[in-house]
Amino acid sequence: PLRTRLNYRLWLHLFLPVKFSITNIIDAKKVTSRRRPLPKRTLQMMLKQLQHLIKELPIPKRTHTAWSEYATKNSYSQDTEEAKCHAVRRFVIDTVPSTLIDIGCNDGHYSRVALDAGAKSVLGLDIDHAALDRGFLNAQKNRQKLTYLVQDMANPSPSQGWLNKERPSIFLRLKADCVIALAVIHHLAIGRNLSLIDIARLLLSLSHQCLVEFVPKEDPMVKFILSQRHDIYDNYSLEQFEKAVAVAGGSFQYSCRLK
Repeated sequence: PLRTRLNYRLWLHLFLPVKFSITNIIDAKKVTSRRRPLPKRTLQMMLKQLQHLIKELPIPKRTHTAWSEYATKNSYSQDTEEAKCHAVRRFVIDTVPSTLIDIGCNDGHYSRVALDAGAKSVLGLDIDHAALDRGFLNAQKNRQKLTYLVQDMANPSPSQGWLNKERPSIFLRLKADCVIALAVIHHLAIGRNLSLIDIARLLLSLSHQCLVEFVPKEDPMVKFILSQRHDIYDNYSLEQFEKAVAVAGGSFQYSCRLK
């Protein structure tokens, strides 16, 4: 758009370099000597200008998505919601994590509960851009140590670059003391056809201290997912998940049923 060309920082760092790049390719045969490298001070000034440019960029106004309103429109009662918050607080107090991973964090509600309970920092992962946008703005406003990544746990970012070694996969980069995965298992098992054993191995590969919410088939959200496909998930139950965790090398400290 024309307005982007009127932004001097965009013009300086985007349009001008592209123009020079095209010109240099066209005039490559005319080059007779090497260009002098930019001084370090000039590079530092360019980086500072880029920082200012990024800070000024507005957050895109994303349209309504499938899970963008899940934090306020779900199947949980107020008592269940309070029980989940209590479970997160208890878990954080027991483990005292420096870094906690919140898988399926949505807008970061339980990430914030974890921070308030004593977690020093939280890394939230979710597939929904709109929910993460809302969570990011909230964390930025309140200066919370929350980092959000758009990530599909069933199709994670792979290793890339030369020989796939320049940029490791997301699982090689994720480092945390604890993991919370609330209302996630049914999306992976029923929504993405992953076995409970593989899901257990995924969680334990991130940390052996995990707080997991297992949503049963009786839940309205699970019924909705099953309405879109044949129910071939005979092994989907809390008991089978506990067995899967044991096979994967983990164990349960305690479990409870939320009403």
